[in-house]
Amino acid sequence: MVRTYLSAEHCDHAECGCPLAALAPEFARADKPLKVRILKEMAQYQSRMLPFMPGRTTAAKKRAFLAIISTMLGAVAIARILPDPKGRATVLANAQKFLLRSF
Repeated sequence: MVRTYLSAEHCDHAECGCPLAALAPEFARADKPLKVRILKEMAQYQSRMLPFMPGRTTAAKKRAFLAIISTMLGAVAIARILPDPKGRATVLANAQKFLLRSF
């Protein structure tokens, strides 16, 4: 999952990728009812991903999920604003290496 999400293909095709990575700045400006719906969707996604998260307890798995998803979203968002393909690749590769070594 980390390798696919933090790939050049995902980064270069926002229209086909994760809506959170593409729309996070817009979601941040959304009204409270929409934010509540987004939070509900995130909780459902977390529930589906929890079995795959590192950690021995549910609490540890939830912490890992938040760290992993936040790092991946941030890395893709930063990479997408960089004009140079080499710079984008560096951001994605560093985030990927960090996550794969940390977890």
